[in-house]
Amino acid sequence: MFRPVARRRPRRGAAVVEMAVITPVLFLFIFGIIEFGRFIMVGQLSVNATREGDRYAVQADTTPTQVKNVTKQYLAGAGVPNTAISMLTIDRQVDIGSPLYTPQNGGWIPVSDDDAALKAVPSGQPVRIRMQIDYDKITWLPRGLFIARTSKISSATVMRKE
Repeated sequence: MFRPVARRRPRRGAAVVEMAVITPVLFLFIFGIIEFGRFIMVGQLSVNATREGDRYAVQADTTPTQVKNVTKQYLAGAGVPNTAISMLTIDRQVDIGSPLYTPQNGGWIPVSDDDAALKAVPSGQPVRIRMQIDYDKITWLPRGLFIARTSKISSATVMRKE
C-alpha cells in the first residue's frame, strides 16, 4: 500500500525571528551580570583602599594628606578615578568621658587636615577611614538601567594607632 509522504511547511525565516526575539533579552541579561559584578568589584576595592589607607594612617609619622593620597592611589591603580570619590574622611575615637563625645558622633571626631593631627592621636586609639564612591562615575553603562544612578558605595575600616 502506498502512502503519500506528508510535506513539511517551509520554516525558512523561523530561526531569524527567534534569534531577533531572544538576542535583546540575552544582551540585557549579560549587561546586568557585568554591571552587578562591577558594582560588587568596586565595593570590594573601596574596602581594600580604606584598609590600605588605615594601615598607613596608624603608623607613627603620617599626615592626613599622605593617608588620603595612599587611599586614592590604590583606587586609581584599580581603575577607579579620583573624581568618583565623593567622601574620604579620617576620624579618631575619643573616650565617653571626653567633652568631644556626643551621642550623635558616638565618639568619632574628624581628624583635621594639618600635619600634626594624626601624630597627636595616642597609641592604641582607634582610627577610622570612611569613603563613599558615586556609582554614576564608575558605571560602564550609559544609563542607570540596573542600579540607580544615585547609588553610593560606602566602606569604612577601623584600626588602632601603633
